[in-house]
Amino acid sequence: DLDDSYVSAAERPSWHERWQGRQADVAYTAISRGLAVLVALLLFFQVAVGPVRILLPFPGQSELRDSLAQEVREGEFLHIDRVAKTFHLTHGSFPGSLDELVAGRLLSESSLKDVEGRRLRFEAGEGRYRLVPLRRGRPVEAEGWEEAAAGNFLLDELLFRAPADQVEQPLVLLD
Repeated sequence: DLDDSYVSAAERPSWHERWQGRQADVAYTAISRGLAVLVALLLFFQVAVGPVRILLPFPGQSELRDSLAQEVREGEFLHIDRVAKTFHLTHGSFPGSLDELVAGRLLSESSLKDVEGRRLRFEAGEGRYRLVPLRRGRPVEAEGWEEAAAGNFLLDELLFRAPADQVEQPLVLLD
């Protein structure tokens, strides 16, 4: 019995033909990998710049997109609020800026911008602060967030001050 896999020398492709076939395979592989990398980079850029647009990409979904952006923004602001209140508890006042919280390693650099990539401005006052996103260097007041220490039993020092005629501090029990 002869093996069917045997190919005579006349029927076998030359080394030049085999080399060209391998070059084509390498070229096709390189092109396909290059396109895959390009698509991955475009997707990463889109997610980094506007993650809300990935979830709701169509023009008719603008109201849903705005609503989702507002929810994400409020979550970011709540995170900054917790960090600012922690700073107030440890230092006795709100920080002067968000950079102070980043320097203290309480806040990450990524928290300095909102969901739309706009820089946030932190304005501290006496017992209160305001957080406002900036669009082209100007504050967007309608999307601001304001918080005060007044009435907060952890932050409001007036709740723990004893009257001037009282000698001893009152005992405060928290359940």
